[in-house]
Amino acid sequence: MKNVKGVNIPVNYLPKFQWVEDIQYFEGALMSEYKTEKGELYVFHWCDCTDTVNRWLAVKTNRRSLYLLTSGLVTMESFFKEHILDSNIYLLDMGANDEIESATLTHIDSIAGEYLPKPDVCVSVDLMPSSYEANYPVLIDQNWSSEELAGFPRKFMDAYALIAKFMSDNIRQVQGAAEAPWLGGASSVSFYQELRGNLGRELGINAVQYASPGYFEFTAKRDISLLLKKNIDAYLNKKDDINAVFNTISAYLKDHKLNKDNTEPNEQEKEWLLENGKKLMDFFNEPTWEWVKEISPDAFRAVKISMSYYRRIRTLSGYVDSKKAVFAKV
Repeated sequence: MKNVKGVNIPVNYLPKFQWVEDIQYFEGALMSEYKTEKGELYVFHWCDCTDTVNRWLAVKTNRRSLYLLTSGLVTMESFFKEHILDSNIYLLDMGANDEIESATLTHIDSIAGEYLPKPDVCVSVDLMPSSYEANYPVLIDQNWSSEELAGFPRKFMDAYALIAKFMSDNIRQVQGAAEAPWLGGASSVSFYQELRGNLGRELGINAVQYASPGYFEFTAKRDISLLLKKNIDAYLNKKDDINAVFNTISAYLKDHKLNKDNTEPNEQEKEWLLENGKKLMDFFNEPTWEWVKEISPDAFRAVKISMSYYRRIRTLSGYVDSKKAVFAKV
């Protein structure tokens, strides 16, 4: 193994490291999360070996910095250089049964050209263990009001729930929830409450740290959450066009008094609603307009569901646009 300038540390002087979970794995761990008896968080990165020992780079960090790494928001090199709590780091030589045989205290700059990943390398989603598939972090920054802290996760889970139902094969639960009158906000609230409830333990909030910066950790499938992020990006790329379509639909419903009780759209109005509901949903990737029509009893409800989804995407996009929230990339 390579010789590294540093100070040899007696093994019994080291913190008591306890494995938490692997971050990257391929025929063995490549990067792992550890904690100490004091609750300190460490990231171990495999960097060298002989026939008898594996060498690990061990750095102290915090949860938000770890999320920056596992979300693909910073490169691995950037994480080790800029997002650790102490630039004096350990090199640990571990033998059989992961017992630490020797330890060196060195500076991160001393191993930069030896053991750090290449500058453009990020974590690979293909090397993440299955535990990461069920969690999704959103990093937060700046000042949030109590209303925003309460409202953001609800909007996230609402939009997630609709995409999750679209991705599933069973639409009967969604059809039942869609039968509400949709003449006011109560129908929208109950619709999404039912969708979230049907997902059970798949969807929830696992952890929140409110600070500047902080994070939300959702219990949510990462692949579905990334579809939600893709729709937020789609909105931000064409928000003027999307807002114009939404405003046109809103004005039409008002002018034709279709939000009033017992007002049934005529055939011409139904045709207009179907045409413009499609225009609105076609800006997004999931769910599709055809699916929204399938779960809806009629054209009016299909349009109202599409408008409710638009509002949630628009609200979430506002947090991203103002740099209050950053969604994971992987």
